[in-house]
Amino acid sequence: MDNERFQELDLTKLEDNEKFQQLVAKQFTRINERFEHVDKHLDSIETLLKQNHEDTEKMAIQVEQLVTEHNDLMDYFLKGLESNKNKQTTTI
Repeated sequence: MDNERFQELDLTKLEDNEKFQQLVAKQFTRINERFEHVDKHLDSIETLLKQNHEDTEKMAIQVEQLVTEHNDLMDYFLKGLESNKNKQTTTI
C-alpha cells in the first residue's frame, strides 16, 4: 500500500470518526432533552403530590374536628337521656 492510499484511508477514517462523534453528540443531546422533559414532569408531579398531601392533612384535621364534635354531641345526648331517665324513675 502506498503512502498516498494510506493517507486517503486515514482521512476517510477520520471523517467517518468525526461523523460518528457528531451522531453520538446528537444522540446525547436528544437524551438530555428527554431527561429534561422527564424532570419537568417529575417536578410537576412532586408539586401536585405536595398539594395533595396538604389538602389531605387539612381534610384529616376537619374529619378529626367533626368526630370530636360528634362525640361531644353523643355525650351530651346520653347525659340528657340519663338525666331524663333518672327524673322519670324518681317521679314514679
